[in-house]
Amino acid sequence: MKTLLLTLTLIISANAGMFTTISTWNDKEVKPDARYTLDTAGLNVRSYVFTVPNSKPAQQCVIIFTESKYKAPVMQCWNKH
Repeated sequence: MKTLLLTLTLIISANAGMFTTISTWNDKEVKPDARYTLDTAGLNVRSYVFTVPNSKPAQQCVIIFTESKYKAPVMQCWNKH
């Protein structure tokens, strides 16, 4: 019974990753226009600036990541002039 439960858990976990791979295989990769590392103590803050392809009007976005496990990435977009 334990073996069956473990096998089912592994199959479900593997399928979740496979579903993500299959559902995003055709997505286009957006390369950042600029990358920055902010000088902060202990958080390793990284920011990326990119232009959203095929948006009307053109959109530019900034996304910020930190090493903190309690902070979600932050993203802000605006019309590019």
